[in-house]
Amino acid sequence: MMQGSLAGCDSWFQHPGIELSAHYGIGRKGEIHQYVLNTMVAYHAGSREWNQKSIGIEFAGLYPGKITEAQIESGVWLLGKINTVRELRRHSDVNPAKPQCPGPDFPFDEIEYRWRRTR
Repeated sequence: MMQGSLAGCDSWFQHPGIELSAHYGIGRKGEIHQYVLNTMVAYHAGSREWNQKSIGIEFAGLYPGKITEAQIESGVWLLGKINTVRELRRHSDVNPAKPQCPGPDFPFDEIEYRWRRTR
């Protein structure tokens, strides 16, 4: 979950030399921005191993915070378009330094359920 707005994330990821990135960001209205090509490594997971084998999707909002229905719908749609996705993981699942990410209000189970129904 990105802290703040999609525009803020756009700006942050464009800083030269920053070693943080994600493949996608999803704004509060459901808009999707791509930052890194799916075939490239993004620095989102906090683990070299997971960075190399995963696609990072960030949802705009305050951490911890709730995301909108538009974000859920866009996230499910995006997961359906990324045909290499086999399973979903939370940041906390792959990075012990982030035990609260994406936060207790993040609808991970709902997103996963809807995504699996589209497969």
